[in-house]
Amino acid sequence: MSINTSEPLKRLAGHGDEINQIKVNSAGTRLASCSDDMTARVWNVDNLSNNESIPGLVASDVVVLTGHKHSVSTIGWCPDSSIGPHPLLATSSFDGTARLWDSVTGKCLKVFNDHKRPVYTLAFSPNGRWLATGSGDGWLYVYNVLTHEKKWSWYAGPDRPGVFEIDWQVVDGINRIALALECRLVAVIDVKKIPALLDDAGDMDKMVIS
Repeated sequence: MSINTSEPLKRLAGHGDEINQIKVNSAGTRLASCSDDMTARVWNVDNLSNNESIPGLVASDVVVLTGHKHSVSTIGWCPDSSIGPHPLLATSSFDGTARLWDSVTGKCLKVFNDHKRPVYTLAFSPNGRWLATGSGDGWLYVYNVLTHEKKWSWYAGPDRPGVFEIDWQVVDGINRIALALECRLVAVIDVKKIPALLDDAGDMDKMVIS
């Protein structure tokens, strides 16, 4: 929408159920959405403000990501668009999985199925190297985006263990993960004290995903 008018620039129609989250890529050219209809969609919103009279998006302007078996709860763009031939997108779902996608072709590159309950949240590290997921089972898992390996995990405990939100901060020598927990606590993890998550320059030189 524009602040100068009450009418939207364009309506993006296609989802068949409630939309849970939307995220715009860093270039501002693509908008990703996820829904209770078990899909995510990537919309082309490049130069949207210059197309005032276009009634709607044609099929070529949206990529539909299918494969989840339950509601898609969250969605996120990889901050490093140079990893792989196209920008990467991640989704999490109440089916207990997270998925990594090629946002241009719609190909699912990996299904992460370690969680035993709905996956509520996910976050990429600011450099795009790691993907963290959090679930109602109380586990935080951190995966290598390049190799898809699970590199580290943390358990919130048996009492109301759900992990509802993840925020990954890197600034002024600080590298930490903050978690919003079902048990009414916030956990803060110092990533610099986790050897498994220290960057490996050798791996970074090989960052190509087919």
